[in-house]
Amino acid sequence: MKKLHATIPAQVSLLILTFFLFSSSARIYDVTGRLVTEHRNPIANHQIVLYDDNDVQIATDQTDSQGNFHFSYQGQPTSAEPARRLDGPSEFALGSSYPNPFNPRTVIPFEVPESTDAVIAIYNILGQEVIRTRANLTPGSHEIVVNLGSGMSQGTYLLRVNGRGYSLTQTMTFLSAGISSGLAGITVRSAGQRQGALRERLQTASEPAMYRIVIEETEVYRQREVIIPALTDYHEGDITIFYRQPEEVLDIDGNSYPVVRIGDDWWMAGNLKTTRYRNGDPIPNVTSSAEWAGLVTGAYSVYNNFEGNAATYGYLYNWHAVNDVRNIAPEGWRVPSDVEWQFMVNSLGGNAVAGGKLKATGTEHWSSPNTGATNESGFRALPGGFRSAPGEFYYRGMIAGFWSATGDDADKAWYRALAYNAAAIDRSSVTRQGAFSLRLIRDTSPEPSMTGIEISPKDESVEAGESMQFTATAHFSDLSKKDATGASLWAVSPSEAGAIDGNGLFTASLSFAGAATIRAGYKEFAGEAVLTITPETGTMTDQDGNVYQTVKIGGQWWMTGNLKVTHYRNGDLIPNVAGDGAWSQRMSGAYAAYNNVGGNVATYGYLYNWHVVNDVRDIAPEGWRVPTDAEWQVLVDFLGGTDVAGGKMKQTGTMYWNIPNTGATNESGFTALPGGRRNSNGSFVNMGGIGSFWSSTEHSEERAWHYRLDADNTNVHRLNNRKEFGFSLRLIKDTKPSPSMNRLEIVARDYTVVGLGDQEQFAARAHYTDGSTKNATSASFWSVMPSYAGSIDGEGLFTASASYTGWAKVTASYDGFTDEVDLVIVPATGTMTDQQGNVYRTVKIGDQWWMAENLRATRYRNGDPIEHVTNNWIWRDLTTGAYCAYENDESIADTYGYLYNWYAAVDSRNIAPSGWRVPTDDDWKTLERYLGMSSSQANSTGWRGTNEGGNLKATGSMHWDGANTGATNSTGFTALPGGSRSSSDGRFIVLGHYARFLSASEDRSHTAWRRELSTKEAGVNRQSTYKETGYSIRLVRED
Repeated sequence: MKKLHATIPAQVSLLILTFFLFSSSARIYDVTGRLVTEHRNPIANHQIVLYDDNDVQIATDQTDSQGNFHFSYQGQPTSAEPARRLDGPSEFALGSSYPNPFNPRTVIPFEVPESTDAVIAIYNILGQEVIRTRANLTPGSHEIVVNLGSGMSQGTYLLRVNGRGYSLTQTMTFLSAGISSGLAGITVRSAGQRQGALRERLQTASEPAMYRIVIEETEVYRQREVIIPALTDYHEGDITIFYRQPEEVLDIDGNSYPVVRIGDDWWMAGNLKTTRYRNGDPIPNVTSSAEWAGLVTGAYSVYNNFEGNAATYGYLYNWHAVNDVRNIAPEGWRVPSDVEWQFMVNSLGGNAVAGGKLKATGTEHWSSPNTGATNESGFRALPGGFRSAPGEFYYRGMIAGFWSATGDDADKAWYRALAYNAAAIDRSSVTRQGAFSLRLIRDTSPEPSMTGIEISPKDESVEAGESMQFTATAHFSDLSKKDATGASLWAVSPSEAGAIDGNGLFTASLSFAGAATIRAGYKEFAGEAVLTITPETGTMTDQDGNVYQTVKIGGQWWMTGNLKVTHYRNGDLIPNVAGDGAWSQRMSGAYAAYNNVGGNVATYGYLYNWHVVNDVRDIAPEGWRVPTDAEWQVLVDFLGGTDVAGGKMKQTGTMYWNIPNTGATNESGFTALPGGRRNSNGSFVNMGGIGSFWSSTEHSEERAWHYRLDADNTNVHRLNNRKEFGFSLRLIKDTKPSPSMNRLEIVARDYTVVGLGDQEQFAARAHYTDGSTKNATSASFWSVMPSYAGSIDGEGLFTASASYTGWAKVTASYDGFTDEVDLVIVPATGTMTDQQGNVYRTVKIGDQWWMAENLRATRYRNGDPIEHVTNNWIWRDLTTGAYCAYENDESIADTYGYLYNWYAAVDSRNIAPSGWRVPTDDDWKTLERYLGMSSSQANSTGWRGTNEGGNLKATGSMHWDGANTGATNSTGFTALPGGSRSSSDGRFIVLGHYARFLSASEDRSHTAWRRELSTKEAGVNRQSTYKETGYSIRLVRED
């Protein structure tokens, strides 16, 4: 018998009349049993109802903590029960529906005196037919079962039964509130045999009827009915009910996830993205790779630390979060065990194919080809990638990794992985510091109770200043364990032994030695461990044989005295530079005693510039090195930070430090000494007042990081200063394998050498396999090709030849490695500003500085205007200074400058700004001879030389018309063909073809010397011409 039971809401007033079948003399019958889940776990506080064979509720009970229930009911008919006929029906008739009102089902008795073909229909209040069926019935008692399911509206309905010779109706009230289930429909069943048996039982007490135990449907469990014999004591034993499919699961943050049943278990069908444990404590979101790598407690992150990935792929959790006693899963759910994962995999056909059945289909989230993906399980696995133990992110879109709740050993745990290119699922164990996605499983077992807490390690020793990680493990009644490290309250006794943080990380005091007790408490449980704290010291010897005490501070070994070595590791001597000037200009390693007094060295050591620190030959002995900026910071942080670490590092008292030596305790054993410093100008300052120590870390090309301690405070100052400064050195023990050199690189400020005869400093940098670099300048062998391009010394200082322009190659070699760079030797350049504010490019050619543009001045140096003459005939007759633009077009002057007569060039008011002048004929000859012209040629007239004019002319055809023969502009002079203005008629001629320049030198009373360059010539024309002619002017700087 199938029963879909509806619970009617309390707000609906419902009168249900119950007719008792038995008299007051009836005996009491007992029905017992136990309610369990499909995993045989008892179900407590669950409502169970007993119905008789007329679907009348006769008893209810609620299961106890062990799932047990007990019904009691009477077993004889009452006087209220009307007498029943023992013969068959005499007419077609409908009885009263019961229950009424109903939801979703009601039963109407139907008496049938003869065989009939009945049409049975239900009509709503509007007279619309909503359900119809036809039944061929034999004589006897029948029941019409009406089920309106979950789709009908609340209200009054009419049942109509039509057959040959009869038409019957019955009204009923349907309540849509409450739980409705099933599809709407009408069924007809025979009641004759059952009722006949009942009549016989009532009269003869023979064959008993059958009752129903109904287990109500809830949000968690499905409904179940069990048929039992009536009128007898009965023990049913275990009744198994099954879980309802939950529509969703909500985490503590309110995130909703779909749910799917796979095999016998309910699984989340989305990746977890909670940020809190079940008790509300936050799970730390750790973005830093360095911090992630050291975690021993729960944490999560989003892939690539980009929050936009979380909506689809959820978060990635380390296993410590999975195993935390505070529970990452919401109530009623948990992280699946390794066994539960395997049950699920087996239900899907095994490891070889389960991955494909679990993966979301397509390539929207998975990389192509997403092999075998069908998602027929509904699990919809998404490739969230993973985070490695060092904190790097990998393979989003390619790998879906899911933790299990099962550890493998002390350091690993089991997980499952699916890949974009496989249909299989992989089972592996991996370090607990890694991070994977999480899927939860419905928890169908009673939660075990906690029985105790255990601290690990139990009995260990640690050196002063070092740290040790403790963990707390919660033990449970089912023998399982969970991590309680992050959830516990930690303490250390005595308190001066050190400090312990909320994650069980203990740091031993620098000044305590002996036994300490570590305690952890969670809920009402506590655990203890014993720890012994011991100091550690040693010695170190440099390449000169000096012996230094060493101390271990945290995880680092440091010297406790200032370095006083005078040789590099390979035996090369470090230069001792006493002179202030030599010190300030030093670009390679050097050292000095404070004030150049040797007596200071025994206590305070030497002062070294940073070039020593970074030299490839190493100032530190084997196994030691100059600490990096990061290593200094580790020390400072370990000692409590920049505000207090200085006091813990300084030598106590005022024998070496100036008064007051604030806060000096030297509890670290570092024994910092105030060696003062040497400034970049070579002066010495502050011995007794400051202790400054280089790091090996560059700040910029000119500066490097160092750390300073002062006599008047407890701070450690992180500063950067010029590499020429002289500071003390402390070395740190090198605990890493020494990297290998893998290449040599030449470095210069600019690969173009400015100015013939000028100098350029090159440096050589050695590169190593760990990414670090060192200065190899002084250690390298230097050369230049061609040799006549210049010379280079052992410190990489290149001096260009005074007579060579063009390309050269500089080579450096060290330890089997070589590098070379190209450089070009070109003239120097600059700027000049005339009296009107016009700015011109200038160029150094030989020893002369020339303008590299044509003059555009319209005033003399004293501010008087130069006469501007546009009329041709006025121009022809001038005997005083004047200027004009070519063709009187000012736009041409912007490029080619103005044209001036000779009178303007030599006017006493000066056309040139201060420091410059119009070149003389001899100035032009000096330029020509520098460019290779012989003296005899320079003194001659007409076209002279070979390519001197080409070296002066701007290249290309943007300004020059025609061939522009021989133009290289190798000097940077950039001669432009501004044309000229005739002295005979004032006409403008030859723009684009000739560049003609005035000199200040007179030839005869009416002529002066000029220079001319042509588009057709590579030489230079020297010619005397009339003073009235208009030419361009280039100025030369006065010596």
